[in-house]
Amino acid sequence: MVAAGSVVTKDVPPYTLVMGNPARAVALIDKDGNRVSRDI
Repeated sequence: MVAAGSVVTKDVPPYTLVMGNPARAVALIDKDGNRVSRDI
């Protein structure tokens, strides 16, 4: 999952929320789209 306005420069692992410029991993997301963990 990529946040709006993020600049992705590398592959994004499955079920990971990334955001920022450049995009960085922020949280893990479950299959339903819910945040599982804030710690990466």
